[in-house]
Amino acid sequence: MDTAEAEERLRAYLLEGVGAQILWADLAYELAKEISEHREQINESSFGELFGTLLQILSDRQTLEATKLLDQAKNYPTRSIPGTLALLKRHAPLWRIPQRERLIAALAQGDSKDTHLDPLSNEDLTYAVVKHYEEKLPDASRLLQSRDKVIVHNEHITGPALEAPFWEDATRIITYAKEFVITIGSGYLNHSWGKDSSDYIPQKSAQRPARALARLLRTAGIVEGTRPSSPSP
Repeated sequence: MDTAEAEERLRAYLLEGVGAQILWADLAYELAKEISEHREQINESSFGELFGTLLQILSDRQTLEATKLLDQAKNYPTRSIPGTLALLKRHAPLWRIPQRERLIAALAQGDSKDTHLDPLSNEDLTYAVVKHYEEKLPDASRLLQSRDKVIVHNEHITGPALEAPFWEDATRIITYAKEFVITIGSGYLNHSWGKDSSDYIPQKSAQRPARALARLLRTAGIVEGTRPSSPSP
C-alpha cells in the first residue's frame, strides 16, 4: 500500500466508519433530548407510552453506536477507533502529516511550551499519537454489558448483576470520538471537522430531525398547549 491508498483508507475509516457512528449516536441523543424536554406535555396528551418506547429505542441505538466506536481491531477491516489506530500504526512510515502542529497540540494537551515532540519524525509522531489515544480510551464497561447481555442477546439478568447504563456514559465516548476525528482528520488528511467536540461540524445534521420533531409537537398542539386551528375550506 502506498501513501495515497493509506490516506484514502483512513478517510473511509473516519467518514464512513467512526464519523457515521457518531452521527447515528448524536441523532439518537438529540431526538431523546427533545422528547425528554417535553415529557410532561407528552404525558398529559396521553402519548407517554408511545414516546417512552421511542426513548428506549433511541437509548439502545446510542448504546450500540457508542460501543461500536470502541470495537477492537480484527483481522478484517474494523472501522472503529481502535481499528483506525491500528491502521495508523500499521502504515506509520507512509503518512505525510500535513498538519503536524494539530497532532502535537493534542499530545501536549494544550501546553504550548512542550516542545519535546517537535523533533519526532512523522513515523515516530504517529506511534506517539496511537499510544496517546489508546491510553485515553473511555471506559465502556457498563454500555458493553448492556449491549451484550440485554440488547443483543436478551439474557435474563436480575438485580444488581446488570448495571444500568447512563446517557452520560455514551456521551463521554462520543465526545472522545469527536475529538479523535477532528484531530486525526486535520493532522493526517488536512480535513476540518471543526475546532473541538463542541464545534463538531456534522452535529448540525444530527440536530435537524430533533428540530423537525419539535415542529411536529407544536403542530399537534402537544407542546405549548396550542392546537392549530383547522384550515379554512
